Amino acid sequence: MIELTREQWDCYLHTPQNLVEKINSSFSKILENSVSPEMALRNMYVLLCSYIEYGFRDTECEQVVVDEINKYFHDEDDVDRWSVGFI
Repeated sequence: MIELTREQWDCYLHTPQNLVEKINSSFSKILENSVSPEMALRNMYVLLCSYIEYGFRDTECEQVVVDEINKYFHDEDDVDRWSVGFI
């Protein structure tokens, strides 16, 4: 289960806590339902596009996603922010 704080996400300060919780929950489901780190990354980028106004597609948040995906898929090759191209 992903339980990142607003500070750990490094998103904008005005981001509502309930949105952080919603993204954490969605991220957990994406990880559980993905068969590869690339699939998880692509699906997270699509999700985070809905929250650009809170900074979730900024470099810092994208790196958080990559780090969490690499931890989850620790037995597979690591992904980086560019592994799935631009979404």
